[in-house]
Amino acid sequence: RPELTIMEGNPALKPAVGQNFDLTAEYYTAQIGLIKLSGFYKQIKNILGNTTYGGFDVLDGVPLPDDPHFQNLPDDLLVIGSRPVNLKEKEKHWGVSLALERQLTFLPGFWSGFGFYGNYTYSNDRIPQQYTWYTKPLFDDNGNFYSFESVELDVGPRRAKATSGTASITYNRRRVDGSLAYSWQGSHAFGFTAYGL
Repeated sequence: RPELTIMEGNPALKPAVGQNFDLTAEYYTAQIGLIKLSGFYKQIKNILGNTTYGGFDVLDGVPLPDDPHFQNLPDDLLVIGSRPVNLKEKEKHWGVSLALERQLTFLPGFWSGFGFYGNYTYSNDRIPQQYTWYTKPLFDDNGNFYSFESVELDVGPRRAKATSGTASITYNRRRVDGSLAYSWQGSHAFGFTAYGL
């Protein structure tokens, strides 16, 4: 079946607006150490998404380019269009972070240059997502297919929980300064993908 894909603009789009709240507590020790606890909450409205539509008669009244490719289009042409929109639901993020740092100056001689640093972060994301089933088939009373319609499916927001952290051994004494670090990033959900729709 022949298809025509249309990508539209949307001059009515609104800019995304966010509100951020951060709270941090820090404690410094006399032995060159640090304990830091942080928390954050962020929400963003007017998130950009896409709405998709499809059908056979959606070009009625639409001016087409003066190009031979758009002349004498077949009657069974399936038109699929996409337009950027602002999603109604807000995007939300929150998380906490803990960081520890300490120089081991109480150790004798060479060993007093060693230290360690580590941090751990937990985040929880709630991101709105929208999916349009633009080729839902329509059938008449006799069960015969005659067209498609577009349906907005409620797939719910994408909820992602993620963890990350870093552990590091440092050395700083006289003319020697170095560090060895290991970082990791936990797995998390990426998004919604439809198969067979």
